[in-house]
Formats: sequence, structure tokens, C-alpha cells
Amino acid sequence: SSNRKAIELEKLLIRVKAKRSQAPDTAVLIRGDERVPYGKVVALMGQLQQSGVENVGLITEPVETN
Repeated sequence: SSNRKAIELEKLLIRVKAKRSQAPDTAVLIRGDERVPYGKVVALMGQLQQSGVENVGLITEPVETN
């Protein structure tokens, strides 16, 4: 399901762990926005991988051009 609401890191890790206990092969897709520093997104991806999530990806949106 698509959820565009911001979430705290600890809560996210708890939700991911719960979901993966039911479906271990579930991919985790991250959607950042321009307000989130890239380093924080990379750190999140690293933490997810360290916690055992092998399939972590980024959701991108097309750039609008005029």
C-alpha cells in the first residue's frame, strides 16, 4: 500500500520487522522528498539492510520540465 506519511525511524523499523515476520521476502521501498538530506536516506537504507532487509529500494518520481 502507498503511504506518504512521514514516520520516525524507530517506528518504521518496528513496522518493517513485523511485516517481515509475516512475509520475509517483502521489499522495502523508500520515498524521500526534497526536505530530507540524502545522507539520512542512505543511512536508513543501511540500517534496514543491517537489520536483515535484503531488498531495499528508492521510489523516484519523474522530474517536471517546462
